[in-house]
This record gives sequence, C-alpha cells and structure tokens, in this order.
Amino acid sequence: MEVKKLYGKIIKDDARYDYTQKFLEGKGIKFGDENSNPNFILFPFKEKINNTFDEKFFGNLSKDVLIFSGIQNNYLKLVCEKNNLNYEALMNSDYISILNAIPTAEGIISYLIQNRKTTIANSNILIIGYGRCGKVLADKLLALGAKIFVNTLNKSDYAIAITHKIIPNPQINFREKIFDVVINTAPAQTISDENLKLLSNETLLIDITSVGFDIDIAQKKNVKSARLLSIPAKFALQTAGEILGEYIYKKVLKCSQGKKSDLA
Repeated sequence: MEVKKLYGKIIKDDARYDYTQKFLEGKGIKFGDENSNPNFILFPFKEKINNTFDEKFFGNLSKDVLIFSGIQNNYLKLVCEKNNLNYEALMNSDYISILNAIPTAEGIISYLIQNRKTTIANSNILIIGYGRCGKVLADKLLALGAKIFVNTLNKSDYAIAITHKIIPNPQINFREKIFDVVINTAPAQTISDENLKLLSNETLLIDITSVGFDIDIAQKKNVKSARLLSIPAKFALQTAGEILGEYIYKKVLKCSQGKKSDLA
C-alpha cells in the first residue's frame, strides 16, 4: 500500500520550531512545496499572526488541515471556528505538559546548581504544587540528596508524597520553618505578601508560573528570587522542539488515515 505523502507549513518565531521541523522531516513530512495543500500549518508560538493570513486564506484551506500554534491565539481560534477548521494551541495539551515536565525539572535543577553556593544534597527544599512537574522535580531532587517538603491543595497527593519519602507541608509559614529553596509550580498565587516578608534572605525563591508571588516585594525585601518561564525552551531547546514535533506528527498521521487522535 502506498504511503500517503504529508506536507506541512511552519511560520517560525521560536527557536524550538527549527527542531520541530527537523523532527518532522525525519518522519517524512515535506516542507516548502507551495503547490501542495498542507496537512497542517504551525503558526507562530506566541507572536501576532501576519496580515497575509486573512480570512480569505483560511477560507481557501482544506477542511482536513490541522492548525496549530504554541500558546492560544484568539484570532486563530475565531477564524478557524468561522471556517470549520481544526485548531489547537499546543501548550494546552496534557500530552505535551507531561513530556515537558522532565526538561522543566532539569532546567530548575540546572538553575539551582548555577545560582547557589551549596550543594543540592542536604538542602531543605519546599515544592509548592504536586502536579506533573512537581512530582518529577521532587523525585529528581530527592535522588540528589535533598530533603523535600511539598505543599498541595490536593490532600490525597500527600499520601503519594509520603510513599516517596517526601514530607507534607500543609501550611506555608516561613516564620516556623526555614527553607534553603522554595519552588512554586502551582498556577496561582501561593505565597502571600506577608509570608514573603518572613522569608530569610538566604532562601532562594523560584516561580515557574509568573503568579506564585509578588516578585517586586521579594526583591525589595532582598529575597533571592527568580521567575523561570518557558524552561524547556531555555534549558532543553532541542528536546522541547522534538516534543512538539512528535505530538504534531501523531495528530497529522491519525488525521490523514481518517482516524480520531487519542492524544489530548
């Protein structure tokens, strides 16, 4: 049976996309043939969409084409709904979030090694949030000899944490306990302004979500603090690009075969 040729188009604004394209080319997907109807179009990760891609452009696309972007783009969402096209923001995918947990954890660890004067071993580290990233990060830090505490809203996660030799820390109170490192992985403000003022100046405070704490207050208090956003793109560029490529390839392949993808 002849294998159907697959075509793609990528509008690049992010270095990850170079590795995404290379991964997809390795799977046999062709790029650069303007005479072929693409099976998918990957739009900029977060930049605005060029005026070239107007409603007429989307109206002329095949209804089978898959439209992707990095983070959600409101224009793409609206124009694809209007033209009955399949659109997906890659960063909304649970599948990609799970795979990104490993390079995210390794990026945090790299930052800790480069920005502290002591080893991770024997450090008291509080991880706020015990989701995909929090679990992977906790296990990797434990393997390096750190003493790990975890704070989470999901009380059943404390039972899981205990089996991994992680210490539950239900209440965040920096007056009662001093940590060497505090890492927020939860997508909410988890450290109050009052708690920030109680932090030791020797504590390194890290937020990977941009909303975990008020960084201005932390810096005024001279607390060592950092926001580490889009970690996979900064610490594991190739892996991050290949994760996107793998996801797109599986989606496109299923669609070309007339099957519904089981990825989310």
